Amino acid sequence: DADGDGQMSGAGDCDDSDAGLNSSDLEGDGFSSCGPDSLAGTPDDDCDDDDSSVAPYRIDTACDGIDSDCVTDAAEVDGDGDGYLLCNPYVGVDPAILGGGDCDDSDANVIPIDADGDGFVGCGVGGDCNENDGSIYPGAVDTYCDGVDSDCNPDGNEIDNDNDGFMECEGDCDDSSPAISPAAIELCNQEDDDCNGGIPNAEFDGDGDGRAACQGDCSDNEPTAFPGALEICDQIDNNCDGTADEPIDQDGDGAVVCSDCDESNAVLNLSDVDQDGLSSCAGDCNDLDPLVYLGNTTWEDPNAGADLDCSGLLGNSLASAAHAAIVGKTSSGNSGYSVASAGDVDGDGLDDILVGAYREIALGRSNTGKSYLFLGSTLALSSDLRLSAEFADAVFLGEGPGDHSGRSV
Repeated sequence: DADGDGQMSGAGDCDDSDAGLNSSDLEGDGFSSCGPDSLAGTPDDDCDDDDSSVAPYRIDTACDGIDSDCVTDAAEVDGDGDGYLLCNPYVGVDPAILGGGDCDDSDANVIPIDADGDGFVGCGVGGDCNENDGSIYPGAVDTYCDGVDSDCNPDGNEIDNDNDGFMECEGDCDDSSPAISPAAIELCNQEDDDCNGGIPNAEFDGDGDGRAACQGDCSDNEPTAFPGALEICDQIDNNCDGTADEPIDQDGDGAVVCSDCDESNAVLNLSDVDQDGLSSCAGDCNDLDPLVYLGNTTWEDPNAGADLDCSGLLGNSLASAAHAAIVGKTSSGNSGYSVASAGDVDGDGLDDILVGAYREIALGRSNTGKSYLFLGSTLALSSDLRLSAEFADAVFLGEGPGDHSGRSV
């Protein structure tokens, strides 16, 4: 017996969570709160088991304020507590019910009689909107902005919707926000808090740096200047402390403003520690090693793990380190497999070179091989130093297939 009504579920109690629902017929009218079908919430349930005059299927007298048949009639309920029912005429005997004919059972100020003696009843077209005040009725003189709807013609600007003490007619420029009114303090929030009709320019971020003048931005037309910004060497008070380009070390690298290219990075400064001609500000990625600097053309062994040219890559190509390139005629000829000095073949005082391509096809025969001679004068006259093997000054061919001429020159 979970609800303690003396009956158990399955033994007459149709709802063992509600002590008011069980199979007992307390007033002896033939119906219990569970009804003959022993099911809760069905039409045969007794809605008032303390009153024998109320039971399912009884004859219900219209507009007596009593639900005799357990079928609720909203017209017989005084919803707004003004003493009047919607149904009419009232035939009941309840002293709390004054009569029927209420036209609005949600508003206690609207009743079907002239209770305040102003000549207007609350119900009907053009009715009195307040039967508790004789000075309020349709057509009465309405004093502007007194907060009282004297003429029963609602004026929206005479209502304080946000309860901040000000109505719109009193200058409240946003009656949906209690923080905004003529008595509010103007804040730094890009809103007209005090309803004076304008927002100060100081509340706007003019340079897009995330700070307005009212938030301490000392130069709101300069995006690099705001409280907390890094001071840089630009003759501007970037951090808004009242001084421009002050000699402070912001990154702890020992170099101060105007002597440091990046005051946010302790690794970057103007000191050339390894005396290789470049500082970390100029691109030296390791200022403790004189063999490492930006633009170093020394070839990098990809297995050595040293980024000598500060390119961010380990192992630059020979092509990037070379001062000149000789490009083979075909992709499969292995041009450059062997390279050697040819001396001064033409006697012009300039050294000449031989370049072997041992897998080149010669006279239609594969792997015959070729060797190319480039005169020093040809190399000297080249504008881009990227010579093609087909523009060599002389070509030496192998004698037959598989000769691999040029494997060693």
